Amino acid sequence: MNTKEIKTEFNNFLKTEEGRSWQKEKADQNMSGDFGDYLYDFYPEYLA
Repeated sequence: MNTKEIKTEFNNFLKTEEGRSWQKEKADQNMSGDFGDYLYDFYPEYLA
């Protein structure tokens, strides 16, 4: 999977209840819940 596909997956994820919950959890941790956080949580190999 390439980063463009992951970015599309991320945008679709944010439209789900699970995605909104994840983003709220990140906000509660004083994090942005942005694409970088998504990569860190779900695709850490892309950050290496």
